[in-house]
Amino acid sequence: MLSFPLSGSVCMKRRLPFCILFLAAFAAQAQRVVVIPSPNKAAAPVNEQIRSLLCEQTSAECISPQKVMTQKKLDWDKVKKQRIRWIVTTQYKVTPAQQGKPAQRKVTVLAQNASTQKVQIRPTYALTSAHALSTRNQARLSETLLTTLKLKPALPEEDFAESVAQYVPPPLASSESTPPTLDLSFEDAPPEETTTATLFFEELMPPEEVGVPRKAKPARLQEAEPKKRLYPIASIEVGALLFNHRNAFSQMSTNNLRSFRAGLQSAPALSAEFYPLAFANAGLYSGIGLDANVALSFGFKLQDELGNKFPMKWSFVDGGLRWRMQFSQAWKAAVVPMFGIQHTRLSHGALEDGTSLQGFPQLSLTALRAGLGFELPVLADGMVFVGSFSYLPVLSAKEILEAPYFPEGSAYGLEGKLGLRVKIWGPLSARLLGFWSRTNFKLNAPPNSVYIAETSFYQRFGAQIGIAASF
Repeated sequence: MLSFPLSGSVCMKRRLPFCILFLAAFAAQAQRVVVIPSPNKAAAPVNEQIRSLLCEQTSAECISPQKVMTQKKLDWDKVKKQRIRWIVTTQYKVTPAQQGKPAQRKVTVLAQNASTQKVQIRPTYALTSAHALSTRNQARLSETLLTTLKLKPALPEEDFAESVAQYVPPPLASSESTPPTLDLSFEDAPPEETTTATLFFEELMPPEEVGVPRKAKPARLQEAEPKKRLYPIASIEVGALLFNHRNAFSQMSTNNLRSFRAGLQSAPALSAEFYPLAFANAGLYSGIGLDANVALSFGFKLQDELGNKFPMKWSFVDGGLRWRMQFSQAWKAAVVPMFGIQHTRLSHGALEDGTSLQGFPQLSLTALRAGLGFELPVLADGMVFVGSFSYLPVLSAKEILEAPYFPEGSAYGLEGKLGLRVKIWGPLSARLLGFWSRTNFKLNAPPNSVYIAETSFYQRFGAQIGIAASF
């Protein structure tokens, strides 16, 4: 390590102005800067310009971005270890051409003080068709960086100005590797820390260079990068249900009602979700959408005490509104209020000779569904716990709540789900979901009724497995 014995005795032996100039030069050289370029390949020319302005034409000591990053994120421990003074970041944005207006290319340069972790400046400049700064904007940016970062030109003032004016950006189709990316947390700096500086640079930039009228200046304060969609537009899942179900009566006064209990059954299932407001990227309201679920099982039989086997069929249809409320873009946990309607049917057919099953009313349940779900990520968005709980007031229950069974009865249902969703690749994910559903009946038999019982229930539980694709 070099040492500089600038003690009082040394300065006494030399002229005071020399000591002052020596100390000033040493302070200027001590500024260590890291430049984080935009990852957009089209931004290669302006990235190189900004790097050249800082690292080749000033007294700044530039440090490679890899030395201060961990898994593409800024590591403040490494920043401190490398004694970084300033973090300069390039943000590149293209506004597509529309309604006869040409496409606009812009760059925002952020300079963050490593000690306070606050953004000091955030000027925005229009770019040429070659995705580079004009000579005029290069000079303005250079002056801004020298003043804010308290740097010195590496060349004499005249040569420095000439080098800026003569700079030629590299071609757009560069063969260089993609620059390192960085998830910048400091882009959310409070407006009061950047507004004054930003407005100052807006005044310096003529409207004809920016490509927008002066009355549109406040739009400059918005983020340079487009907002990412919080919600998918649609999701489709194909899978199967593995479950058993049971229907039983209790407190019977007559012995002519049949209970039903099935072993493990399977049913193909299809689920879908659609979020129409996600097209507009309307923030929290983008999570308002529709959902639908369909499942069907057939081919199993119910045997009576005489050995007759009656064909059985089970079907399930569910759909309604949902609002997936994700309050943070960084942490994708969500609360999901739901409201819809559900229809479950358990029916049996007759034998070939026309014999029907007596004492076992077919179930055709239609109920409203009001529930609350949740999504809890545990490994970013690669693994997510999901679940819901719903209350189902029954609107109609044929045939059990009809004559000749129990026309004066009532019913309600409860339903719970809990499972795990794991990302496979790209838009594909796998889901394993356990579920439990029960409908309770209160039965009021009229006088002299053939069938008499006080309560009944229909219950099913099992698991749903499937592969989903989200877009």
